[in-house]
Amino acid sequence: MIKKQAWTIICTLLLAIFVIGANGTQAAESYKTTAISKITVIKSTKAKIYQQPDAKSTSKVATAAQTKQVMMSDKKATTAGVTYYAIYKFGDTKKTQVGWVKSTDLKIRNYSVTSTKAQTFYLKGSGRGYVSPWGSTDAIYTSLKTYKNVKFSATTTITSTSKWYQGKLNGKTVWIHESHLSTKPTVDTSAVPTEKPVETSVSFVAKVNSSSAKIFKDITKSTYTKAGTSNINTVLYVKKKATYKGSKYYLLSTKESATTGVIGWVKSTDAKAYNHKAISTKSKTLSLTGTGSAYTKIWGGTNDVAIKSLTKYKNAKFVVTKTERIGNTDWYQGKIGTKTIWISSKYTKAYVEVAAEPEETDANYLGRLSSKTVKIYKDITKLEDYILASSTYTNETFYIKKEASYEDEEYYQISRTNGTSTTVVGWVEASDVTTYNNSLVDTTKFTTYIAGTSSAYNIPYGTTNNVVFDLSKYRAKTFKVTRTEKVGSSIWYQGTLSSKTVWINSAYVETNPYIALNLRKSTDLTAAQMRSFLISKGKTTDNVLYKLVPSFLEVQNEAGINAQFMLAHAILETGWGGSAISQYKNNYFGFQAYDSCAFTCAKYFPTGKDGLNAYAFKIYRDYLTTTGAYYNGPTLLGMNVKYATDKEWSRKIANLMAQMKAYSSSDYSSKTASTKVMTAPKEYDHILPESKAQPAQFVKLPTDVTATVSASSLSIYFMPYAYSKKIGTYGKEKVITLKAYHTDVRDFKNTSGKNTRWLRIAYNGTQGWVRTDEITLDNLSFTKDESNLRSSAGATASNTIQEVVPNNAPLKHVYTIFGNKKKEKVGKDTWYQVYAPKSGKKLWISGSLLTTF
Repeated sequence: MIKKQAWTIICTLLLAIFVIGANGTQAAESYKTTAISKITVIKSTKAKIYQQPDAKSTSKVATAAQTKQVMMSDKKATTAGVTYYAIYKFGDTKKTQVGWVKSTDLKIRNYSVTSTKAQTFYLKGSGRGYVSPWGSTDAIYTSLKTYKNVKFSATTTITSTSKWYQGKLNGKTVWIHESHLSTKPTVDTSAVPTEKPVETSVSFVAKVNSSSAKIFKDITKSTYTKAGTSNINTVLYVKKKATYKGSKYYLLSTKESATTGVIGWVKSTDAKAYNHKAISTKSKTLSLTGTGSAYTKIWGGTNDVAIKSLTKYKNAKFVVTKTERIGNTDWYQGKIGTKTIWISSKYTKAYVEVAAEPEETDANYLGRLSSKTVKIYKDITKLEDYILASSTYTNETFYIKKEASYEDEEYYQISRTNGTSTTVVGWVEASDVTTYNNSLVDTTKFTTYIAGTSSAYNIPYGTTNNVVFDLSKYRAKTFKVTRTEKVGSSIWYQGTLSSKTVWINSAYVETNPYIALNLRKSTDLTAAQMRSFLISKGKTTDNVLYKLVPSFLEVQNEAGINAQFMLAHAILETGWGGSAISQYKNNYFGFQAYDSCAFTCAKYFPTGKDGLNAYAFKIYRDYLTTTGAYYNGPTLLGMNVKYATDKEWSRKIANLMAQMKAYSSSDYSSKTASTKVMTAPKEYDHILPESKAQPAQFVKLPTDVTATVSASSLSIYFMPYAYSKKIGTYGKEKVITLKAYHTDVRDFKNTSGKNTRWLRIAYNGTQGWVRTDEITLDNLSFTKDESNLRSSAGATASNTIQEVVPNNAPLKHVYTIFGNKKKEKVGKDTWYQVYAPKSGKKLWISGSLLTTF
């Protein structure tokens, strides 16, 4: 049977050769053909199948089925430079031609029938069985797994790049690739006795060859993990090796142990290993050659590098503390700096004492020496040659542009500056210098104004010995910044002052030009512009400053003081016209508004213009003329020296001026400061006429409230103020009538510690003030807190509250016909009968709620 099939194939091939010859002769009439023997597969459904080997002939595209079928080709032809193959289906003994296909649209293989002799094989249980050799989708058997070890008799062998065998399997003719056949049945290893690994102890170090190396937890099993990047380029320790099934394995560990830090087993072919042997723990001194690297582990890999290049350590002293051998090379352990490292012996040499060279690097600090005893060296390799800082080099800031390391010490090179050039002073130990980071911010140029405090220095962050100018002499002067640097967290400006290059801390210059404006130069702002500004800030036309605007311009014209400044100052002092003394007393600048009696003692001016005149004269006389008691220049900065304890005062005023109108130098550059002389206006006192509206702070006392003088002589003061002038006296036992209590006037403790209150009286046609520590209140008490007045003594549910009075309310006592305060004892509390402030009724209040002074 097998021989019959073989002869059939041979006859088919011989017939093909005969036909090729015949067709070749026939085709010669129009094109030349060449006999061939190829197996082909059409590449895709885009390929065209022609009737003739000519692109002009009739064609059709290949079907999907045709692209999946193995074809034979027995001839080819070339037309117009294009090669075509005549194809027919594999196994078609009639060689029915499908058509012609361009060579570029085919996968082509050479083949030959190498044997028709019967051969016996056994299926491995893998792969597939096909209708044709090199089959793809024409499988007869999609899996040969169930045919493992089944005998397969091949009758024909075809060879191309590999061999295919034809035979019958389960009654069907199939082609099977040689890789799925074996000349012997597969051995069942389950019946073979298990071989055990043979382990021995060793002392190696190893490096895994690649990240794909297999790491086994158990070398008797096929499961493994790949080494990965974490286990390569680093030294691992091997304390055990094993032999199993003819292969050698190493047990890898991150520790010098076979039990701790274990990673797993690796085949010896996947790692490089050397014997590891301890040689000595005896110390010795060597020098480094300056080549190679230092590692954290002996025989280190790239992942164990501690110091990549030892170039800068050439000739450096190296003290060896341990010697170990890897293969035939000794390795030394020791320290470089603070690092414990391993170095190959080939990067060391015999120790030779070599003078070390300082290692200098650039720096950018400012520094100050810590004391007068600091040593300053010209050359840090000659430490015996130095000078002491003394007072010459202390209390001074230096530039530090270089730092150096020499014999385990750090040094800074300090340089002195005069503002334009620097001179090197010498080297000092880093521990003797306080350093400050110094960096450039920018070189933008802009104008500032000197505040007049602190100093200008020849270096940023300067100190005593760096002072160039006392800035109080340059208050309000222009300072044009050319460079800005940062020292620590502070900002410093460089510029020129009196022809010298200096540095000034940004905290001591101002950027608002109004702060340095000569206040005797007039503003061009109109009343309408000023009022518009107030309206823009939410003020209304009944605002006291809104009404006063024309007066500011009148005073500017009369006294030569900038109206824009005066309005800004009034805004700040009155809280945009909201203060009580501005509304009741036309007092806009706090004249005589002492802390202990701010409203009562504040001066009263009949009109707003009167109040403004008093202010203008005061600043004209004291602050804006060269003979003034507090003159420091006719600017906000000059006034701020003495006018206000708040050092932000001048900035606040300047800011308000800038809000009214942005500063423009053209508004003032052509103007000259006024030289008008202002005469003193009329003086006024503090008394608010009773014909004028009275504030809530003025609390009238009940009628017929009296007091008896208890002091040997009662002083009557013009104001409720300890330093006020005295306008009269009363003798002891004198009975006086009390008129009012002002809540803005503070109580105080006298020299004996007694709580004391000021009360107002009428005296010789004016107001006078007396102290409660010099009188006895006959029929007057004050509440300590908000209090309830009841219809009868005692706080009971049936005793209803008739009236509620506020804290510090003055209450007049009801007296009996015997001249005593009317009172009743309720439990432990004493209740007093008083006249209710609102209704005038006689009501009761607990004595615990009263104070009498």
